[in-house]
Amino acid sequence: MPYQISTINLVELYRLNIPSFCPSLKLLKQWCKDHDLMWEVHYGWPERLDDLLGGATDIPDPNGKLGMDKNSDEWERQFDYWVPLADFYKFEHIVYFDSWQDFYDKFDAMTQADLHNLSENMRKVNALVELKLVDQWKEIFARLQNG
Repeated sequence: MPYQISTINLVELYRLNIPSFCPSLKLLKQWCKDHDLMWEVHYGWPERLDDLLGGATDIPDPNGKLGMDKNSDEWERQFDYWVPLADFYKFEHIVYFDSWQDFYDKFDAMTQADLHNLSENMRKVNALVELKLVDQWKEIFARLQNG
């Protein structure tokens, strides 16, 4: 269950091929408003450096404002732009639910074979990620070696 935008725990569980369940974007958005979930979306209040982005941009400030109202248009734009980019919405084979009842129904309907298949699909994705990372590191070391 995501409790903030970047959780190493999710990455660790995913790399171990452990099936994960996550609220749908719609449900997470509602929980953020109702229960103040995901309040820790950044560390500190770093200055936004628009000049690094080529000047003014339509991309919402990921930091928002201290004490920003979660019923504001600004918060909606920030959530709708940034949260879908979080790992738990980018990783394949995560099971999403739209309510606690939906979670229960999905989990209850899953067999050991279903969970095994999810895990196996995650393993395949992880194997491809590993191959890509090893190739990238080989390129980096080759460039270093060749000056």
